[in-house]
Amino acid sequence: MTSAADRQNWVRSMLRCPRCGSTLRWTDEDRRAVCSGEHGDCLGRRGYPSVSGQPALVAFERSVLSEAAMVESAGDSPVRRSKSAGILRDAVRKFLTRLEGGSLSAQKNCRRFLDQLKNVPSEANREPIVLNVGGAVVGSGARSLHDGPSGVRVACFDVYASPETDFVADAHDIPLPDGSVDGVWIQAVLEHVIEPDRVVAEIHRVLKPGGIVYAEIPFMQTVHEGAYDFTRWTDTGVRWLFRGFDRLDSGVALGPGSALAWSLNAALTGLFRSRKIGRLLGTGLFFWVRFLDRLIPRRFAIDTACGLYFFGRKADRTVSPKDVIASFQGVPT
Repeated sequence: MTSAADRQNWVRSMLRCPRCGSTLRWTDEDRRAVCSGEHGDCLGRRGYPSVSGQPALVAFERSVLSEAAMVESAGDSPVRRSKSAGILRDAVRKFLTRLEGGSLSAQKNCRRFLDQLKNVPSEANREPIVLNVGGAVVGSGARSLHDGPSGVRVACFDVYASPETDFVADAHDIPLPDGSVDGVWIQAVLEHVIEPDRVVAEIHRVLKPGGIVYAEIPFMQTVHEGAYDFTRWTDTGVRWLFRGFDRLDSGVALGPGSALAWSLNAALTGLFRSRKIGRLLGTGLFFWVRFLDRLIPRRFAIDTACGLYFFGRKADRTVSPKDVIASFQGVPT
């Protein structure tokens, strides 16, 4: 098993300046990463700060993130996260989370994803590298990715620091070289970025030829994470978003029953003017509607799904709009 120091060293050896792509040098006195290049955007800058012991490699002038706020909060999430509220409340929260369930496909697809890494062309005796984008919290079904799968190196980042992350970054400017990773895992992230096309282009850039991507994306979900929630996609919308990839598989991550459960929770939240009451009543009384996900055939579910997934391989061509229309998997109108 890789030690924490070894892990930090190999991750840092990969990292680059998010503004110009140059290598970084690491200062001991103020724990900043400084760009070694002479690009105009980087000259004269003090470098990138460290938060909670992790480098924050963000081009703040073109990001929704604030350097001052990040440093002041020690890399805490810009969105309020659940924290311990006592034994009883924590127990209720865990119970509700279990009732709410999770992605129908993520655990199975995580195994497929790790298995497909073997088919990515690689140098001899080199472990494949996976980049986990937005993995500060372990996603549904993705525990094995975070646990350090055998024979695979995983680097994880998010817009805030956590025990799961190796560095902090904005996915619009991934601080890694071109063609440096074998796989990218991005789960429930793309709805929270200003320019999804740009983020997917960054994923395509950092993947080596033949590299693979797994993404989970919302469709019929209510707003979550407040102002940091921007976009939704249909199945054909997902295909267009990942038009630079050959599709290995795509489908339903959360079905129509989950979409109904989300809407019921939101309606009860509005009725009682309380998220806590809305969740308690919605999940407690209507948890059973999520089982509809297992009863509705995929062809019908994909048009009304709560969330979708895309599993693809980096291609050297772009799918045409006509091919996207032909990829439709739902029920024709």
